[in-house]
Amino acid sequence: MEDGVRMEDIPIHQAICEAIANCLINADYYGTCGLVIIRTQNEIQMSNPGGFRIALETAKAGGISDPRNVTLMKMFNLIDIGRRAGSGIPNIYAAWKNQS
Repeated sequence: MEDGVRMEDIPIHQAICEAIANCLINADYYGTCGLVIIRTQNEIQMSNPGGFRIALETAKAGGISDPRNVTLMKMFNLIDIGRRAGSGIPNIYAAWKNQS
């Protein structure tokens, strides 16, 4: 980061940023646990209280956005994270597929 701007904005960094934003935006903050991120040598696991509000296959296909916390989504939009276009999940899968 330099003056608040990421200098190396590669697709995998964008995918991780999108995944974290999705975890925060779609969390059920009335649940019994918080956001959990576990990084191992081979994977990154992210979980939050609350489930998907649309079918996983629909989310993978893209085009539909149904955020649980609309105000958080607007805040992330203001700092250029997320677009509420329903393209986040497909972009995450594409970035990881390109990384094999």
